[in-house]
Amino acid sequence: LRGILALLVVLVALGSLFGARAADGDGGPTHPHDEGACVLRLDLDPTTSSLEIGGSVVTPLSIPITQTSPSAGLFGAMYVQVNHADLVAQDSVDAIPVGECPEDGLSILSEDTNTTFRFVSPPDVLKQDQLRVWPTELDVEVKLAATTFADLTFHDLALEILTYDFVVRPDPNGANASVFEVEALWRVQSGIGSAVSMILGPGGGRTYVDMAGLNTTVTMAGTFDWEGRKVHLNSVVSAGFDLKDGDIADGVTAAVAFDTVVNADGVLGCPESCMLHGKCVPLGTNSSEFGCQCECGWSGPSCD
Repeated sequence: LRGILALLVVLVALGSLFGARAADGDGGPTHPHDEGACVLRLDLDPTTSSLEIGGSVVTPLSIPITQTSPSAGLFGAMYVQVNHADLVAQDSVDAIPVGECPEDGLSILSEDTNTTFRFVSPPDVLKQDQLRVWPTELDVEVKLAATTFADLTFHDLALEILTYDFVVRPDPNGANASVFEVEALWRVQSGIGSAVSMILGPGGGRTYVDMAGLNTTVTMAGTFDWEGRKVHLNSVVSAGFDLKDGDIADGVTAAVAFDTVVNADGVLGCPESCMLHGKCVPLGTNSSEFGCQCECGWSGPSCD
């Protein structure tokens, strides 16, 4: 009985543990993009950017943690600062000044350039098109055979991805592609976690935890595929949370994993005002020209 009650404490306080572990270390990269820098907005495809939650309680009982929502994924936008400098021709009239966006991906892939990327915060963290989780209520259960110990729900999760500068290199398997691998900080910008115990019955009630600011560090790897100014990001990431013995209760350990696939598209050289109030889109099916598709209430070439 003592072990079961300790297990229930873990399930109800799961979000609190994430918060405690998030405070360890220096907190990782937190800065927004540099003023005047080249920033690339990447809009996620919600039909192919997936999310699945799994794992298990390990002790005192081995109990699977399983996502019960039939499907889940990511939508909204991510932001990358592109630091591009031509090392060979800095004094040339054709050199790209530091801070300006290159005209196409081929210049990034050139061996004569020094280009680094950095995932940064959204220009406006209050926007609705930041990186978000769907559905707005994502359900998970802790269940062994026919016995459900607890139901967990994540409500209205909004995320951001932050890194330090990292290098992209030409992909040997793709003529117009580049590969990367970087340590990334995945942070919850806003959202609520809740849990209800099936063992304690109706009197147990549902407990709610504010998850804002909680984070974990992951290894993020993937590819950028280039076509002129257009770019496609593909990345597969598994963000794991280990609940160790004594973190919340003696004799209780667990492991939870957030497995994600990210597919997103963007356009180099989009004005910052366009990213704040719209997004860059092709002008015509086969056109190499791009313009700003403005949000409601904004207009003009740059949505400003």
